[in-house]
Amino acid sequence: MVGAHVTHAPTAAPVSDRRVPRVAMVTITILADNRVAASSPRGLRGEWGFAAPVGDVLLDTGYGGVVPENAARLGRPLDGRRSDSVPDDQALAVETDDGVAVVLGCGHAGLRNTVEYAESVTGGTVRTVAGGTHLVVRDDAEIHELGGWLDGRLDRFGAAHCTGSAARRILADRLPGAFQSVGVGTEFEL
Repeated sequence: MVGAHVTHAPTAAPVSDRRVPRVAMVTITILADNRVAASSPRGLRGEWGFAAPVGDVLLDTGYGGVVPENAARLGRPLDGRRSDSVPDDQALAVETDDGVAVVLGCGHAGLRNTVEYAESVTGGTVRTVAGGTHLVVRDDAEIHELGGWLDGRLDRFGAAHCTGSAARRILADRLPGAFQSVGVGTEFEL
C-alpha cells in the first residue's frame, strides 16, 4: 500500500492526505454486512451496515455493534485499530501495487462518482471495489448501464451491504471475472 485517502462524497476534499508506510499486502476481513458469508466460525452475525479493517483504520458504518463480537470470533482482534472519524457514509481509497482499491461504506455518492473521484485523488486506476454500493435504490436499466461502465475496469468487485439482490444478480452476470459474493467473514487481500 503506497497510501490511503479517507474521503467524504466525491465533491469533498480528502479528509486526510497523509501518506502511510508501504506494506506488502493488506487483508480485508468483512466484520459487518447484511449477510453472513462464512458458516464458520459459528455465531457470526450480520447487521445493516458494513465494516472492515483496512490497514490500521476500521472502516465502520455498522449500526448494531456486532463488529467487536465478529472480530473476536474470526480471530481478528481490533486492538490498536483507530475508529474512522467520518460519520455516516464514507469510502477509503488504498493505493496498491495492483492499482487502487476502493472500500465503500454505503456508496451514497454513487459508485461511478466515487471510483472517478478516487482515481482523481490518487492518480491511479481503481481495480478493486468492495463494500456497499447503494444500488438497492436503482432500477435494472441503471444497474446494467453501470455494469457496462465497470466491465473491463475491475479485477475484483465484492458487492456487499446495500447493493441489493437484483444488482448482485445483474453485476454477477455483467462482471463474471471480477464479481465476488461477499458477507461477514469474507477475506481478500489488496
